[in-house]
Amino acid sequence: MIFMKENKILTIAIPTYNRAPFLEKSLERITNQLKGFEDKVELLISDNSSSDNTGEVVRKFIDQGIELKYNRNVINLGMDGNFVYCFQNATSKYIWILGDDDYLVEETIPKLLNLIDSGNYGLIHLDNNKKYITETKIYSDTTKFVGDISFMITFISANIVQTKYVPQIDFDKYLGTYFTLIPVYLTAAIEEPNNLMVYFPVMEAPADDARNGGYNIFEVFVTNYLNILKEFRFSLGYIWYESEKYKLCRKFIYGWMHRLLINSNHGLRFKTDNWFNIIFKKYWYEPYLYPMLILFWIKKISK
Repeated sequence: MIFMKENKILTIAIPTYNRAPFLEKSLERITNQLKGFEDKVELLISDNSSSDNTGEVVRKFIDQGIELKYNRNVINLGMDGNFVYCFQNATSKYIWILGDDDYLVEETIPKLLNLIDSGNYGLIHLDNNKKYITETKIYSDTTKFVGDISFMITFISANIVQTKYVPQIDFDKYLGTYFTLIPVYLTAAIEEPNNLMVYFPVMEAPADDARNGGYNIFEVFVTNYLNILKEFRFSLGYIWYESEKYKLCRKFIYGWMHRLLINSNHGLRFKTDNWFNIIFKKYWYEPYLYPMLILFWIKKISK
């Protein structure tokens, strides 16, 4: 392991588990872009006790003289635990937790470093969308900012956050939710005067999307996610919370109901046990739920 000086401005932290080929390609993309910026970026790999050749892949880059920190957990800490390790061991002003199969497009790191150098932001959200004319937008209205991000804040690789807010979070409270990251992001966005939205393309589509999942998507995104959002409604407003709850139902939950519960050949690893009760418990008093359910059952029966 190579230990580096602190006070770099960005930690790129990659939590990984048994995806050595994807990690290798991701590191190739990153290290090529780091040339000339080594004094600004800390590279941290946290291996969740992989049984494949992840360690050999990382060692190859270290042997090439690449400065990085490599941690291998003695036992698998779970996804949440590995995220927490990354947060608590980043030494830079900002941390970007990057999925091991989210490959960066060319010139991403130089462009992001330029943005970080030119301003001070609580949260930087990477929209990764080509349709906008402007490449960035600064927000001073936090409620508007997190409302525009909406449930895409749950995309692991889409957020860069100031590390000074990490000690404020009681991570033990969120272990097992799959969303230990969200309280950090929302806290930073609320506490800082300005936040930044980035619209230019940053990442390619996930290379190993078929292996994502393994958890109950409705429990995680309906129960766990909404419970976390509810904690922040005093800071961001009840209207914001109700609006996010609506958007989650109509733009996320409904789509996944179709994808997982109507299409039996979806090939995805998400669990759906008790899906109706999970949704009904959170939404039973919302009038917009019932037309959605009726339409869903009509499509499911006619399938």
